[in-house]
Amino acid sequence: MTIPLIIALVLVLILTLIAIKVGMNKEESVDPFFDNVQLRSGIYSVVRKSPREHLLQIRPSEEEIRKYLSRINEDICKLPVTDSEKLDLLHFWNDSINSNVEAIESGDRDGVEFYYYGFPRSCPGCKGFVAKGHYVSREEIYRNPSIVPPFHIGCNCIIMPHSGGENLKETTELSLRPFFEDESVPPLPEWTSVVNYCKTDKV
Repeated sequence: MTIPLIIALVLVLILTLIAIKVGMNKEESVDPFFDNVQLRSGIYSVVRKSPREHLLQIRPSEEEIRKYLSRINEDICKLPVTDSEKLDLLHFWNDSINSNVEAIESGDRDGVEFYYYGFPRSCPGCKGFVAKGHYVSREEIYRNPSIVPPFHIGCNCIIMPHSGGENLKETTELSLRPFFEDESVPPLPEWTSVVNYCKTDKV
């Protein structure tokens, strides 16, 4: 075997090892924020992962909420809570999780990068924690699914996509400001804070 042939084989071996190393690094650097999904056309597309699974993992189960509600007779506003209202609150909790997650999933399809919090009604349980106009990035939602409402039983906080095309007056009235001051998650209400809206609005 000639020297040039040996050199060529060594070079091929080195290049092969480099190619394997680069391939492994690419696999390790895949951001879990995204999924590679093959569309019906056969083309691969990158989409964001829904926060649903992670959110359900950190939220109390329906059975936990049911047991907790069975032990209380009034909410944080000292309003009585009947058995039928407890059932309504449980249904409202499930509906709220679904609607807020669906808002994010819909925003992902439209490429929305920011979301802000709103309140159809005042929410004593969220007061001092989350305010109308606080906004979060999609990346913050991914890294901290706990910032997706509902935050407590009876919570009527909703998360809405901010496309940047909202009416200027409405945006000003919202007083949009970041929810995060640093990397840590701001304090959130305890899920056991019960607000009974059944006395005024059917939930």
